[in-house]
Amino acid sequence: MRAGGRGVAGLGGWAGLAAGRVVAYSAASSDEGVASVSVSGSVMAVTGVGAGSATVTYTAKNAGGGAGSSLAVTVSGAAAEPPKAPTLAEVLAARTVVAGSTATVDAAAGFAGVVESFAATSSDQEVLTVSVAGSVVTLAGVSPGAVTVTVVAANAAGSASRTFDVSVTPRLAVAATAPAYCLTGEGRPVAVAATVGREGVASVPVTYTISGGRGPYTVIVGDAGAGTLATAGPAAADRLSVPTASSRVAEVSCARPGVNLKDVGARVNVVEAGAKTIGLLVTDAAGASAAATVTVQVAEDVYTTAYNGGTMRAGRTYVLGDADVGRRGGLLAFFGAAGQLGSCVWAVVAAAGAVRGRRSACVVLVRPAGRRRGGLLGCPPAERVLLRVG
Repeated sequence: MRAGGRGVAGLGGWAGLAAGRVVAYSAASSDEGVASVSVSGSVMAVTGVGAGSATVTYTAKNAGGGAGSSLAVTVSGAAAEPPKAPTLAEVLAARTVVAGSTATVDAAAGFAGVVESFAATSSDQEVLTVSVAGSVVTLAGVSPGAVTVTVVAANAAGSASRTFDVSVTPRLAVAATAPAYCLTGEGRPVAVAATVGREGVASVPVTYTISGGRGPYTVIVGDAGAGTLATAGPAAADRLSVPTASSRVAEVSCARPGVNLKDVGARVNVVEAGAKTIGLLVTDAAGASAAATVTVQVAEDVYTTAYNGGTMRAGRTYVLGDADVGRRGGLLAFFGAAGQLGSCVWAVVAAAGAVRGRRSACVVLVRPAGRRRGGLLGCPPAERVLLRVG
């Protein structure tokens, strides 16, 4: 038998005992450190105590005398310890989860001993919910806030519990703003290593604000087309690393999408008047992403429209020059949004169709906002004069 084990035997019907009823039974062990023995009525019980061998001798007596016999007992192994409840081990560190995302915690490290099952609860399920598979606790962020998670480890002998704190932060978000207009021309050809590039094409500052999520963040800023983020002027989109949620500014070229200003032919059209959509894609450390777009009206220098055939297109805005040029050449133009370029604010009355980009052919009827007569009254000479073709 094994240590801690127990065996029983009946001593009734003793053979060879003198005639008469048995009135007493007894038993003894040759080594109580190996096996112990007890008798109750006619039943003998032997219990393994420690590894080794012993001889158990038992006797029966009545008025006519007594008789006895013996048996050898071998005990193997140490006595089995009674089961114990789990105990506490490592502290489970506080966690941060973004609302709408999940994180996992292996609770096994928090307990010692034999654990047959784990359970977990959240102090506020409107902030965080929990589920358990084996020893892994899954934390699901619901809304911003703070909760306490309680984990219970149990077995047949009892249980132990441990708590840890969880903060749920807002979902990742990004907002962006940019000036309404980007005023630029086709730039100037310039040698770049073995290729011909272009310089002097304006860029526009895009201010973006990251909130929520978990830093650090990766930010891609560039031209947005067909619902995806494409390129940002040069060959590839600008990839920025932002360590914490904050506001930043990124400069984005006003060139057409996909144009690499470091490698472009001297007569290639790199600027196109009209709406330019700039996209931002932010990815946080947990893999969550958020996107934003801004739209900028590119106003091309009217004298560089020769790059695309020399025709100004209806519904688009062009740069005629400074206000004093407008006076000398009889060019009347407008700027359609108050407060964008200082005090020079105009409103269209009519435009002469497709207007060629030459001073002598450009005649547009406009009037200053709030005035009856056309002209450039109230526009300082330093102001840029814009033309929107009707």
